[in-house]
Amino acid sequence: MKKTLISLGLIAALSPAMANAAGGYVGASLGQTTYQDLDTEEVRAFESAMGLSIDDEDTGFKLFGGANFNDFISMEAHIATLGAVTIQNNFAKAEVESTSLGAALVGNLPLGEHFKLFGKFGFHFWDTEIEATASNVTFTQDLDDGTDTFFGAGAVYQMDRFSIRGEFERYTLDELDVDFISVGLAYHF
Repeated sequence: MKKTLISLGLIAALSPAMANAAGGYVGASLGQTTYQDLDTEEVRAFESAMGLSIDDEDTGFKLFGGANFNDFISMEAHIATLGAVTIQNNFAKAEVESTSLGAALVGNLPLGEHFKLFGKFGFHFWDTEIEATASNVTFTQDLDDGTDTFFGAGAVYQMDRFSIRGEFERYTLDELDVDFISVGLAYHF
């Protein structure tokens, strides 16, 4: 929680600086996250043997802000919750949730006055927390954290000061990848 508050403060502090570039923007996205490599034969065999169910899809949310240096190059920062993996049986339930704070260099390809495609590559700091419940007792603990890469691609349709974006992003968390497909709305300065 403390890292999330610090991250939000950092984005809020950087927003005016990013807005003073050739064109700044802030926005939010909502979508589906999928934790990759959890649907393998080995995992399915483990689920069956232990009587577990594993749900590797959840809802993700992201706040972002950026600066357009020109029509082709931007810099973007974000804070995101990447959803959770839920593991449960008849007696217990555990949710492993990940958050991300990162920055990326964005390449834009304008296709007319209102539409553009973009691709991005960057680095992010991530944190993973586990919440487990058994016999009406719940505990929460930090599980792991690190710094890794992420990339993404998408399309933007801009109408005056507002834009709608659809994008795909892949976040690396050590040796695990999380895909985030989202739709967002941004306000441009």
